[in-house]
Amino acid sequence: MSWQIGIEPRLADGQKIQPLAFIEIDDLTYRQWGSPIIAPREQLRSLIEQAKQGGANVIVIDLDLTRLSDGCFHEPEHSPICSPQQLNSDIALGLYLQQLNEEFSNPNQYDTPIILLNRTYRKPLDSDGYLKTEAFWEKPYSFLEGYLKEEQNVFWSARFLEPDNDQVQRRWPLVALACEDHHLTAVPSLPLLAAMAQLYSCKDSTRQAAYLIRDLKRRLNEWAQALPCDPHRGSTIPQLCRTIACSNLTITLPAKVGVSDKVHLIDLTKGNAKERIIYRFVPPNHLTSIQPRLIDSYRALTLLEKDITVNQQIVLIGNTYEENQVNYSIPFHDQPIASTYVIANAIDTLFRFGQFQPPSLLYKISLLGGIVILLTLIINYYKFPLALIGSIFCMGIFFWIEGKVAHNDITVDIVGWSILAVQLIQILYLKIAAKKISK
Repeated sequence: MSWQIGIEPRLADGQKIQPLAFIEIDDLTYRQWGSPIIAPREQLRSLIEQAKQGGANVIVIDLDLTRLSDGCFHEPEHSPICSPQQLNSDIALGLYLQQLNEEFSNPNQYDTPIILLNRTYRKPLDSDGYLKTEAFWEKPYSFLEGYLKEEQNVFWSARFLEPDNDQVQRRWPLVALACEDHHLTAVPSLPLLAAMAQLYSCKDSTRQAAYLIRDLKRRLNEWAQALPCDPHRGSTIPQLCRTIACSNLTITLPAKVGVSDKVHLIDLTKGNAKERIIYRFVPPNHLTSIQPRLIDSYRALTLLEKDITVNQQIVLIGNTYEENQVNYSIPFHDQPIASTYVIANAIDTLFRFGQFQPPSLLYKISLLGGIVILLTLIINYYKFPLALIGSIFCMGIFFWIEGKVAHNDITVDIVGWSILAVQLIQILYLKIAAKKISK
């Protein structure tokens, strides 16, 4: 199940859910800024400052911060072919993020928000210049690395969003593996770090969250750096841990008032290579009046002129303008959505479900087989109207069971609808055949 709809989003004990906040660079903002290919660094710095002053716990920057404003990667050993321009705004952004990062050591700055930066990871090229699709990710150099030599309050991450074969975005990896200096490195995804940062932040302090994120990255890379970049041994943590001993790769997501009412234990050595996203919200212009308020959207252009109140919220900053190329198709939705909305739904999924557990083959066969048998009996023993109603009722029960046991990660996008379609076709066929015989 990829969609869950609710009228009033609440936790199990009746508490209202704290919405996420999204500062979006929409079409108006984009055009007023001159339609820049790279988000203007001065304006981005101002948006981060507005979210910080507004009381945000976590700021997720879903914009590529690998390239300089000229649009190129600037590797230390290479000179890119880019139009020369003033890079003062890039330097100012780097110095500002460096200041926020170093506030971790300031005893008077316990409430500095956790800043999560998105960077590019890409596949390497082979000797003929073609993509090595089976290889591990590689990390191009970012202009900000000189300012963020040690992650303290500001952390690097990435989306790692890869659509399925039908180009629909259903899953994402909790932690991805990349190759660096001929060994593996483990990179926690943006949704995972955002969920950790929010759940471990207190009312007036984000310090514990920063400590735990640093500890997670340390543990992951102590394990990964001992492994060579050999994709034949496995390209994900669960695959590798089937052949080698893995320990200390667990994460606890605690309960928090207004955010999550359950404690979730994530074991990176088990489960699926990628986690399913349960979508609950899409861009506001697609929402109807009865859909739940799960995200507060703010136009970036407006926020440069007035304050924002995002007390203890997760704030995401990203693009939604029409020319933005980072859009994804999602299940049961006719229009692609911006990557920031996919990340927001992934964060929400972690709050509600934690890690999904793959069901056993016996469980799948029992559930689907039971539904098929029940539908067949209904078709054979009831006339058309009652058989149709009964079939729809049974499929409703099937979807309800799947929603209740979502931790079992049953895929019903295609399977469930296929079963229903086959049964309805069978009903019509049998009824038409019966009429012909009676004539």
